[in-house]
Amino acid sequence: KDGNLLAVGRNSRFGAERAADYSADEPVLLDEDGLILRETWEWDEDTVGQADMRMPDAIRGIPCKEVTAYEREIYGVLTEEGKMICVNGLEDRQHVFAHAPYVDVDAGHGHVVALRADGRVDAAERWSGSKERLDVSGWTDVIKVAAGTNHTLGLRADGTVYYAGDDGDHAWQVANWTNVKDIDAGDGYSIAL
Repeated sequence: KDGNLLAVGRNSRFGAERAADYSADEPVLLDEDGLILRETWEWDEDTVGQADMRMPDAIRGIPCKEVTAYEREIYGVLTEEGKMICVNGLEDRQHVFAHAPYVDVDAGHGHVVALRADGRVDAAERWSGSKERLDVSGWTDVIKVAAGTNHTLGLRADGTVYYAGDDGDHAWQVANWTNVKDIDAGDGYSIAL
């Protein structure tokens, strides 16, 4: 409520002295008008030792409802009007999803998944990877999406969960979930409330 943000990250992976500078721990924030705060997007080579990156013109000054990112490599931008823009942060490329309006978005390792207002789902990728994680074209009645490293989840209105990915054992476990109210996905794991 007071406008402060509390964030936790993978300090143990890089060491505490590097974690604060690593791009995965830098959130992209919106101001009260839904505009991306410039200082949370732009960074330079001195900060993280990678190429300089600037906010793409395609999303500069556009009021956003939600922004999701995965390690400054790929972004999903859901606009206030329900348009869905997928931005490749490292190469300044973009892809506008074709089935607006959208109501939910999440980014995983190299892919973005977006929920249409009609309960169907679209996905786009930054580079070649597990094509199975993008196999969401037959999903219906979805109310929330979650993107992991090599898989995608879709929470259905009836409390069951769709799974797209290349891990058969993981898919089998998720297929048995019922009465689910919320989902999330990460690097090799899925969570259900």
